[in-house]
Amino acid sequence: MLSAEQIDETFISLGKYNIKIIDEKKHLKSIAAKKAKEKVIKTVPGFGTVTDPVKMYLREMGLVTLLTREGEVEIAKKIEAGEQEVLRALIDTTTCVESIINLGSHIEQGALRSKYVLRDVDEGDNYIDEVMQTEK
Repeated sequence: MLSAEQIDETFISLGKYNIKIIDEKKHLKSIAAKKAKEKVIKTVPGFGTVTDPVKMYLREMGLVTLLTREGEVEIAKKIEAGEQEVLRALIDTTTCVESIINLGSHIEQGALRSKYVLRDVDEGDNYIDEVMQTEK
């Protein structure tokens, strides 16, 4: 259970990175309004009224330009930068630091294997290293 101070700290950290806190009731109302708008039949320029949802989807997809290689690379870099920013924000919280310390102690005790904690770890290589480490 989080204390009021920890919750406030989390809200402040989220605010620093312009992360919005969403009220669930308002969010559900906006989703319902969007679904109501989607039920309206759309008119695609140059094609007339389309009543079949599949035809409408295919025609609209034909109007969308695809990404170039450079565009994909740019988006991938933005995603990676965003992930790093989120990780930095998480590490700034005391709750995260405590969790990391707890994970370390579980790994040392053998209750948890490091491959379940680390990302992009090859299972075969790590198992031998873990066995050697525990024998020491």
